[in-house]
Formats: sequence, C-alpha cells, structure tokens
Amino acid sequence: MGCRFALPVLGVVLAATACSSALWPRAASSPTTLARGRCTIVVARPGGDWSGWDEQLCTASAEGAHPRQSWLAPLVAQAVDDAEVAACGAPRCAAHDRAVRFYVVPSSTPALISERDDETVAVVLSSALVDRAGRDAGFYELAFAHELARLRLGETCGEGVQSDELLRAGSCDREALGWLTRLHPNDEAWAQRERMLAGARSR
Repeated sequence: MGCRFALPVLGVVLAATACSSALWPRAASSPTTLARGRCTIVVARPGGDWSGWDEQLCTASAEGAHPRQSWLAPLVAQAVDDAEVAACGAPRCAAHDRAVRFYVVPSSTPALISERDDETVAVVLSSALVDRAGRDAGFYELAFAHELARLRLGETCGEGVQSDELLRAGSCDREALGWLTRLHPNDEAWAQRERMLAGARSR
C-alpha cells in the first residue's frame, strides 16, 4: 500500500459495547500492539508490507509516543469483526484476507485518515481522537465500517466520479451507519460518533 497523506495536524507533517461477532470463532492469531517510534500500532489482522507506513508515520518525533493502552488491541480487533458482521454477516466477509492495522499518532488535534488496497486496510488516528473516543467500541466499529463501505461500494460510495472527498466520506458513513444501527438497534450514540469522525476527517 502506498502512503498518500495530506493531514498537517497528524504531524509527518502528516500530514457501547460490541456484541454479535463474539459468537464467531476468533482468528488463530491474537491482536497485538506494536511500538514503532512515535506510533502505537494495533495489528488487528496480520500480514502485509507496512514498511512505507511505518517510515512515513512513525519516524518523525515532533511529539512523544502515545502511551500504549492494554485495552486498545482487543477492543479494536473485536470492533473490526463486529463491523464486518454488520456489513455482510461474518468476520472477513468484506475485507477477506486483507491485513488490518490501526495507527495511533501523537497529535493534540482529533484527526483521522485511512487507505485500503487489495492487501491491506490502514486507519490512522490521532492520539487526541483516541483519547476522546476512549473505550467506546462503537466508535471503532464505525471507523472500520466506513472502510468496508469503500470496499463494497467503491471509493465514491455511490457518489459521482467528480464528487469531492467529504461528500464521498459522508455517503460511506451513512452506509456504515445503516449496517451498524441494524446490528445495535438500541444504541443511540451513532449520530454523535458520526459527527466525531466527520470532524476528524475534515482536519
């Protein structure tokens, strides 16, 4: 996967409770947390060549590394599975064998970028956004369900090829919200999570 960043707030100058997938067998490999320079990296699903990402994101040291949280890896891995259950019924039904990583990069501004290709899915979160989301599994489900919408519907999520990225992101979020509200019909916090993610993407 190539690295195409345009988010100055992240510094290169880089630029609710989960439920149903617990009924499915977990992957043989457990999620892990890595420290790479200033990054905390959650390996939700292993594989892929991440050397470009590690170099681009993690070697700059304008701010110190985000402290590793023991709860983050299992929470993110469960959220990844739950998002896929919401989207198409079972873990790996949309992302298939793609490797999945969440990068946490130190920044005082809530921000998010992401990218996906045939082999990998990467979600990059600023530490301020992770601190704001805390242990809200639904937040991470929505962040990954957005990626699944891109995989299932295409990069534009049904918008025209001339549409701008914020319009496309909004369409992907709406699709993801539809899946997740069906999975968690009694969770009333989805609109708040969508606003948080939309604000982070616009940085």
